[in-house]
Amino acid sequence: KELTPTEIAEKANVGHYSLSDLPTTMWYHEHGMDITGYLVSQGLAGFYLIVDDRERELADQGVLPEPGGPYDIGLVVADQRFNADGTIFYDFLDHNGRIGDVEVVNGRVQPYLEVERRKYRFRILNGANARVYELRLSTGQKMAIIGTDSWLLPRALEVKSFELSSGMRHDLIVDFSQYDDGDVLF
Repeated sequence: KELTPTEIAEKANVGHYSLSDLPTTMWYHEHGMDITGYLVSQGLAGFYLIVDDRERELADQGVLPEPGGPYDIGLVVADQRFNADGTIFYDFLDHNGRIGDVEVVNGRVQPYLEVERRKYRFRILNGANARVYELRLSTGQKMAIIGTDSWLLPRALEVKSFELSSGMRHDLIVDFSQYDDGDVLF
């Protein structure tokens, strides 16, 4: 017999649990003893989106892009170190965290995204083992942070840059409508 979420929670002794109680941009990853960092570095992590009625209402009104739709982009920012053969370097005896020398997004070196002249929502996660990032657009354009680890903010915060520590998340809106075809941003 397949158990309901309530039956699973009762058996696990964690109380009643409903996905609608925790609207947020969550992420999941392996928690194996002494190998968590290694497994996350290998890409064993991902986003888990929990949408509530308020977010659905904002999407229906056109204030936010449709959750999980083509204008709602998840980005995992991290750093890697590669061996000479292209495999990922990892020192299992160093438990102080690791700093890589190559930046990756969603596991790709030098990724790019062609965008339309419109607003996009980016759900950004610092998936690095020990690095703190300060992120900004190369044009200096402002972005609107609309949510953090604990979900939507009461109102958007306009910023030119922001910091993310390991495991932190920010949801933000970037408006590309002012750029021309062929413009390149970093």
